[in-house]
Amino acid sequence: ELEDSVLRTRTESYSAAAALASGLSDRWTWGLMGGVVRSPLSNLASRIRIGPALEYNLWKYSESSQRQLTFLYRPGLRRTVYMEETLYGKTQEADADNSLTIALDLNQPWGTVSASLFGSAFLGDWTKNSLGVYGSMDLRVAKGLSLNLYASYSRVRDQVALPRSGASDEDVLLRRRELATDYRFYGSVGVSYTFGSIFNSAVNSRFRNVGY
Repeated sequence: ELEDSVLRTRTESYSAAAALASGLSDRWTWGLMGGVVRSPLSNLASRIRIGPALEYNLWKYSESSQRQLTFLYRPGLRRTVYMEETLYGKTQEADADNSLTIALDLNQPWGTVSASLFGSAFLGDWTKNSLGVYGSMDLRVAKGLSLNLYASYSRVRDQVALPRSGASDEDVLLRRRELATDYRFYGSVGVSYTFGSIFNSAVNSRFRNVGY
């Protein structure tokens, strides 16, 4: 509510992703990944991506409940339809990209540590790229109670979906439109309490450190 007006907004985004993984050995995995997303915030009426994936784990997957260090490479094809014409004069386009994610996960009696380094770029134009680092730590304070720490930073050079029309004051105030940026960072501190069985169920850790 402003001094002489009221601003109201409604924004809905949708996404879905799926992965098919097959173990080649106790350290190698290959598979297929795909996903679709719709996001007014990012000027995406629809974006579909599909492509193969190959992952190598420095340690055996049988040790993943305690430790793993993975290298995941993902090339892929994308088909995008934009809600508005972009800065590059596009209303829709097809392109190819690739990404590499290096992720470390450690599970110790005192807590857990996760860290990852991520990089992606367009295959047709390597100047359009993104690099990021992420880290989280859960420190066990007492049985079931943990202190959660998280931080991330990314350098952004691949905002091809930005609309040519830019963003209005209302878009900026209500966070309805993604803005041009060179970097993003985020940090958080929290607590969590976990209860239930003392036995962990079996979890397939292959392709775990990936999002659409």
